[in-house]
Amino acid sequence: MAKRFIDNQYNGEIIDFIETNKSTDTYMDRYVYDSRELPEKYDYIVIASSYIALSLA
Repeated sequence: MAKRFIDNQYNGEIIDFIETNKSTDTYMDRYVYDSRELPEKYDYIVIASSYIALSLA
């Protein structure tokens, strides 16, 4: 999801990534944090989620 978000021309500076259950140390040459170890060096966090909610009417 992060790559798709970036490919859609996000124009901010990405300093690192956060993964719910960390599976790698780096992604796109940036550090990956586990969701339980959030850094304090950010202005805001963009959440690119693949969660889809379905509703039956």
